[in-house]
Amino acid sequence: MKPDTLLRELRRLAAALPETTETAGWGHPTFKAGKKTFAVVDHYQGADCLCVQAARAERGRRLRDPRFFEPL
Repeated sequence: MKPDTLLRELRRLAAALPETTETAGWGHPTFKAGKKTFAVVDHYQGADCLCVQAARAERGRRLRDPRFFEPL
């Protein structure tokens, strides 16, 4: 997905959530629910990506899928 398409879709989904705001944290579009960050659009190791925090129980399963990675 192109970066501008990703950002447009994320903004659309985030607008439907309560207390959601968009800021420019770390120089990237950052989405928060209240005070908690839930998504960051970034460029990491040469690729555009969407950073989200996965529940601890989900991390191992997600990381077995090559589409997901843990940032260093």
